[in-house]
Amino acid sequence: NLAPEGDALRNYSDLSVRHEEIARRLPEMSRYARGRGIDLRIFGVPVCALGKYGRLSNDLYYSPRVTVARARLEDGTVGWFEEVAMGPTRERSHIEACAPCSYRDRCGGVFSRYLREYGAEGVAPILNGHSLCGVDA
Repeated sequence: NLAPEGDALRNYSDLSVRHEEIARRLPEMSRYARGRGIDLRIFGVPVCALGKYGRLSNDLYYSPRVTVARARLEDGTVGWFEEVAMGPTRERSHIEACAPCSYRDRCGGVFSRYLREYGAEGVAPILNGHSLCGVDA
């Protein structure tokens, strides 16, 4: 899924793919990956929006990390910065519908830019500790 940063943010309307379209293509993508020994993970989509393929969410396999990157700093100079990421949030947030979800603590939520473009359709909590094919809530 497209991370709304840089040119991808400026051209989000033209480049982004709706969650429903990603979910629709998951059976084919999953078969393709499995047939080639590829460990498929889907980035930046709420677990619930992946339907029965929620176990493919990269969020469920996330490890905290420190990223060191080169960027233009606030004073206009180019330099290095560190970013500590304890979870898969990266410009993502939970909405009201996420409150009762069994996966809320492991799912990064929805990109804020995605919500402005498409709304929250397709985001629905996974309830009662439902397990996604071997991935415990």
